[in-house]
Amino acid sequence: MKKLIIAATFLALAGANLPTAKSGDCRWTTAGTILAGVAVGVAVANTLNSQPAYYPLTYSRCAPAAVYPRPVFITPQPLMNVNCGYHR
Repeated sequence: MKKLIIAATFLALAGANLPTAKSGDCRWTTAGTILAGVAVGVAVANTLNSQPAYYPLTYSRCAPAAVYPRPVFITPQPLMNVNCGYHR
């Protein structure tokens, strides 16, 4: 609300000092004055309606570590030669 009051006061003071266009003035001067006033009005309107800058934040993480199941090792049983007690 304060910005609106300040802008209205500024425009009122700035507009009080501008000469008014008369019918006897050069046509290009009048057109330039009108276009300058429109440009200033657009700039003030954009300033009043501007939103604060928004910068999206993105957080990145490393890829998750691949977890593989542990391999199964089968230990073979020792071979025993059983010949009914006879050794060869």
